[in-house]
Amino acid sequence: MKKNVASMSPDMQKQMQPVIKQMEESIEKTSKDPQMASMMKNGYTQQAKSDQEEYKKDVAKYEAEFPADPKVLIEKRLRNFIALCNDVNFDAKLVASGGGMMRFADQQYESKSDQWKLLYRAGKEPTDAARAFAANWLKQLGG
Repeated sequence: MKKNVASMSPDMQKQMQPVIKQMEESIEKTSKDPQMASMMKNGYTQQAKSDQEEYKKDVAKYEAEFPADPKVLIEKRLRNFIALCNDVNFDAKLVASGGGMMRFADQQYESKSDQWKLLYRAGKEPTDAARAFAANWLKQLGG
């Protein structure tokens, strides 16, 4: 703050001197107060503990999402893909929604994921072939 005051106009510097003095006195007073020092130390300790817990949660979440063994991740993704394939209704009806765009007549299908809609657009035969390939790969992995 002293550096900032030095770059101010002389009038502002004059006005800021009592503020700086008051801040210095406050810092001096609190630095000598054992109760304040204890409170600050406890605050830092609690913050460090909280940060450590948050870090552990983040690491656990990351390791669950990206396990060290790639086989586990591949199996998980293959299972998710197969489950998604099993859920696609290739008989779902589309209706015009204006501007040359189509949407599902059933709102339930309209709210499905982009991956689900991509499989729908690909069609039954390619999706069945991809599902068979994924199932075979999963079998080879021992899952």
